[in-house]
Order: sequence, then C-alpha cells, then structure tokens
Amino acid sequence: MWFAQVLLGMVQFSDSSAVELAVPVVRALAGERGVQTGPALGSLVTFLALQARITATGREVASHGVATAERDDVGPLDRWLERTVFSGAAYLSAFGAVLPATVVLRRRSPLWGLALWPLVRLIGVTALAAEGVRLAKLHPADEPGVDAAGR
Repeated sequence: MWFAQVLLGMVQFSDSSAVELAVPVVRALAGERGVQTGPALGSLVTFLALQARITATGREVASHGVATAERDDVGPLDRWLERTVFSGAAYLSAFGAVLPATVVLRRRSPLWGLALWPLVRLIGVTALAAEGVRLAKLHPADEPGVDAAGR
C-alpha cells in the first residue's frame, strides 16, 4: 500500500510541477511583484488529500479483508472524491495561480516562489516517511527474521 502511495504521490506532484515552476517565471517576465503561494498550496492540499484517501482505503481493506464483488461497487460519492483528488493536482494549482489573495511578500521578486517547489516536496516526502514508519510498526511480521509470534 505504501508503494502505491509513493507512486501516486509522484504522479500527482508531476502534474502540478509545471504550474508551480511556471508561475514565478511568468510573473517575473510580466513585471509583477510578490511571491505567488497559490500553486504550491494547491499542490500540497491535493497531495495530502490523496494520501489521506489512500490511507483510509488501506485501512478499510485491512479491516474487511479481501474485497468481494459487492465491495467493488463504488458509490457516486467515492467516484467523485477520487476524480476530484486526482484532477485537483493540476486544476487547484492553476486556480491558485490566479488568486491575488495568495500573493505574499508583495515587494519581493516573484522568483522567490521557486523556493516553494522543493518545500512542498519535502513536506510530501516527510508525510510519506511518516506513513512508512506507521505501516512498518503495524506490520512487523513482514520483516525478515520475524516469525508469526513476533520473535
């Protein structure tokens, strides 16, 4: 499950990276001042929402065991949630790029916004590492050298 989180997180971050990196450059070329935080915040929110959704799904599968045919039927709310979270990476970042309320440090160069790109990825890696540690503690029997009794 953790491997799926890492892969989906990488895909989601790659979707929003173009917007996050382009906005400061475009603002600088347009002669606008201020650091636009909207794309980075949009990317971070959708990443954390995806991670929460995957964690909740993993816990549901773990508590119910193997999925059956009736559990495979996904309701309209679940479908909407999944589509929103997956498409939100690009759309929410782009939407945040045009919001004037997300501009901070209005006298600084917009290129300072490029520093937000690695910061958001660092937060994402930290969230994934915390989830990996949680899963490792939850499933110690998966480690080599440990039997079913935990010895």
